[in-house]
Amino acid sequence: MSSQNVCFFLSDAPVFLKKPKDVHAYSDSNALFECFADGIPKPDITWRRNGDLIENSDFNTVGYGFLLVKMLVLSDMGPYQCFAENSLGKIQATAELAVYTRG
Repeated sequence: MSSQNVCFFLSDAPVFLKKPKDVHAYSDSNALFECFADGIPKPDITWRRNGDLIENSDFNTVGYGFLLVKMLVLSDMGPYQCFAENSLGKIQATAELAVYTRG
């Protein structure tokens, strides 16, 4: 009698668990976007604005599932895109940032 081991590797394309929501904030404050996705393998999360990849800087903090835009100015207004990607696919969700001045 022989024994055989069978391995199954599950794979799933990314799906959003939480899409980013529109943010309304005043200039000189911060805006937080959240975006969570699941899949097998675990998807990479990236953020873009006007087609440009957003990376950590003095004005942006990027972590797994979030984007913090710091010290807002009027030119920060507009759409921000969250991308979730693994070897089986890529999905995208967009949220708008509205920035207001006080007074």
